[in-house]
Amino acid sequence: MKGKEVKDSSALTGRRMSRSFVACALIFATTACGFFSGTGGSPHVTEDRLVGRWAGDCGAVVEVKADRTFTAKDFPVDFDGVGTKPQLVTGSGEWRLARAIENVRPLELVLQLKGRSYDIPVRGDEDDLVLRWQVGDPDYAHSCDFTADPA
Repeated sequence: MKGKEVKDSSALTGRRMSRSFVACALIFATTACGFFSGTGGSPHVTEDRLVGRWAGDCGAVVEVKADRTFTAKDFPVDFDGVGTKPQLVTGSGEWRLARAIENVRPLELVLQLKGRSYDIPVRGDEDDLVLRWQVGDPDYAHSCDFTADPA
């Protein structure tokens, strides 16, 4: 009798494990979709919409021009972590818009500056865009959100 109880108990445990596995898989699938799309997702934006002056909450300014060039002042390019200041650069270069690939990459403004490429995700909606830039270790990153500056 005890042998049968153990067998039933192990079958029950197997079913519970299967249900737990399915539940975990569903939770992962739904959170992964949220992770890739992100809050505010990638808006549908034309290149013309990015032309203008963008002011960062970190003090940086990027002027995007219609001829596919830009100038940047105090743009953060490197960050060593907590207790340090980001490395800032000022200069000019060329830009392009990298289209979003669903669940892989957001829409990005790509800046070519001093021999390096900086891919800045474009967030928000068409009427309220944010260029969300981060440098450094993802756990201790230096963030800078750029918004259109009418000045």
